[in-house]
Amino acid sequence: MSKISVKIKRKKSAKPTRPMLVYLQIIYCRKVARIPLGIKLSDNEWDEQKECIRIPPGTPPEQVLHLYSMNTQIKERQQYIFYLIRFLKKNNTLSVANLLSACKENEDKMSLYSFMEQLSTQFAREGKKATSRHYRSTLNKLTLFSEGKDMRLDDIDETKMKQLETWLIEKGLAPNTVSFYLRITQSCWNKAVNTGLIPNAPSPFAQVNTRVEKTAKRAVEEKVMIQLAKLTDNELQSPTLKFARDMFLFSNYARACRILTSPTSKGKHKR
Repeated sequence: MSKISVKIKRKKSAKPTRPMLVYLQIIYCRKVARIPLGIKLSDNEWDEQKECIRIPPGTPPEQVLHLYSMNTQIKERQQYIFYLIRFLKKNNTLSVANLLSACKENEDKMSLYSFMEQLSTQFAREGKKATSRHYRSTLNKLTLFSEGKDMRLDDIDETKMKQLETWLIEKGLAPNTVSFYLRITQSCWNKAVNTGLIPNAPSPFAQVNTRVEKTAKRAVEEKVMIQLAKLTDNELQSPTLKFARDMFLFSNYARACRILTSPTSKGKHKR
């Protein structure tokens, strides 16, 4: 039986500093296939002989963590390919075409965007329309964050979530809005763990703020209500302003009253 070769490669570029795609090269029965990993590295960040990421001297600490994270992702993807190869061999169905098909099926399952879309649709069917909108809104934000590129569920780590938090803050969003999007993403990650799509691991959200902060009260103060109540019709010459004042005061006065939904209602609560 022919041997199968699985190697990690990086596309060549005439410019060493230009980030290029990293991919898995598979050779079996004289057939060659490439599986892109969605990771781009410059020439000085890639060790061709060892087939792994290297840390150039002077790399900032944040980038070092990011490179380590990507290196782990690459190795995990390679190990998964080896698992698929063993599975297909066991079933006597090993071929480049079948291997690519199995990879694509796994990619669809591991897509964060597809998973969030499924959850949003599920919540809508269950009548949880607000939750469905929250997931869809978060999905839109994640799409902007990744510049339209899909994210894998197993790509969610502390570094990625910290980058997301920073990006949301830089967009000028309020702290509670930032934590809202992070909480929805965290909920999605938890559901993926519970369903077995990704292994249980320390939460990648430990270093980001998912709390709901207290905000300043925006209710109208009592003294403002008194001032409105004391306004005379002469002071409010416009009929529109008079109507607005009356409706606002009525809404405040009647907030603790039962309101009949139908003039024909009967019962002991009718007033």
